[in-house]
Amino acid sequence: MTNVKEKVLFVGASGAVAGKLLPRLTQTYDIIGVVGRRRELEPYCIELIGGELTSEGERLFEGVFSRHAFKSVIWNAVRYHPMPLIESPRGTLHLEFDLGIALPLTCLQVALAHGFAGTFIMVTSGLAFGVKPLWGSYSIVKRGQVIMTEYLAGELASRSVHPKAIALGAIADVPIATLYEVFEHAIENTDPDRVLYEAYGQKWE
Repeated sequence: MTNVKEKVLFVGASGAVAGKLLPRLTQTYDIIGVVGRRRELEPYCIELIGGELTSEGERLFEGVFSRHAFKSVIWNAVRYHPMPLIESPRGTLHLEFDLGIALPLTCLQVALAHGFAGTFIMVTSGLAFGVKPLWGSYSIVKRGQVIMTEYLAGELASRSVHPKAIALGAIADVPIATLYEVFEHAIENTDPDRVLYEAYGQKWE
């Protein structure tokens, strides 16, 4: 008898984090990915959905949550524009905040409307807790993701939904085994008091 894998929705199924994580994650879970144009990780997904989140996000979310029940949702979608914060135009800030704050919140709202119960994981960054030249808007958004996760964990404490945030360092410095271990633990951990995980190198906390 074949064991049926539980499903994970991976929003932002391209790039460095997804490239290291999905080949291992798919051994345990069935992955449904959401991407823009890049489809190189399609072999690791049972379904890969393409679309522009900033204009089609709500429609994509409605469609995927009406067809599937998920154990976990991982939000990895990001765009960043390294420049001095003082020079960041309003449109750039709007795009970064939309993808990092507003759209994952919309995704969770749609998921809840469809009866989602499980872990909702924000992929954030060590720069949420630091300052680095040219990365001001990125750092602010990533810090905002941590704060948003903390608020949601409190607001959803009485429901079977467990928001988590995973702060990563330079992805090249995080071994695949460590990356997989922290994500698997976050997916499976329903402890409402454990909201933030940090993985910057050989170990995670």
